[in-house]
Amino acid sequence: MKQTKLAIAAFAIGLSGTASMAETFICELHDARNSGWLPEKLVVQISSDETMGQTYDPITFSTLNGFAPTRVHAENSVRVELRWKTGRYRNSSEMRSRDRPSSVPTEIEYRATILRGGNKILMRAAPDGVRDRFSAKGSCEIVNASINEVVRR
Repeated sequence: MKQTKLAIAAFAIGLSGTASMAETFICELHDARNSGWLPEKLVVQISSDETMGQTYDPITFSTLNGFAPTRVHAENSVRVELRWKTGRYRNSSEMRSRDRPSSVPTEIEYRATILRGGNKILMRAAPDGVRDRFSAKGSCEIVNASINEVVRR
């Protein structure tokens, strides 16, 4: 009986330790071209197993009505590389062109690299059906809170 209680207590401690090992980044971004394809704010939470995460940014949140599942492509002491996709987004800032005469809702594939040393971020956007690629740079900070707590602030 005592061993069972000890095992349950150890299991509960292990679960709470695992949950707290997730990393959450808050990033501020600057899109020099003001393209409308990239957000100004990004919140990323990487799971403790370092293979998946969740992402919040206003564009993705508005198209998916929630956080985006995010694949972690690299996670080490130097950098974190992430990828995720939005739902269909209509960019009101999109410039009309001969190839795209009207603004049509399209999915965007995002890629972000967070450099741990200086907590810098480079984010790239590749909207489906748009020839150009867009990028933004910025800085991030690691916070000791879940993505839900950060977004509610």
